[in-house]
Amino acid sequence: AIGEVELAVEGDDTERARTLALAAAAGHRAAGQPSTAIDACYMALAGSPADPGLHLALAEIYLDQGWRTTAIDKLILLTRLADLADDTDTRTRICAIATSRLPDGPRLAAICA
Repeated sequence: AIGEVELAVEGDDTERARTLALAAAAGHRAAGQPSTAIDACYMALAGSPADPGLHLALAEIYLDQGWRTTAIDKLILLTRLADLADDTDTRTRICAIATSRLPDGPRLAAICA
């Protein structure tokens, strides 16, 4: 699956790369292969650097690994992007992650209050 992501990126098919990357990330995450899941997201981000779905997937993987600070930083930066784009759906998804996985995170609590 990761090879398909790479081919889509090389072919400048950003939507296909995104779709394949999210599927590959979910599969590798479920299989306990976080490095490969992260690689899939980063490949697709090369063509779509502001894609919220890819950033949210990375935040979830980071949390799976216990990398709370990295995940929180990712979510805070994504909040800024969402605010610039007036993207309420992404903001809602960020707050869902914050509430369920980081309920004691004061930096995110201020954002989601």
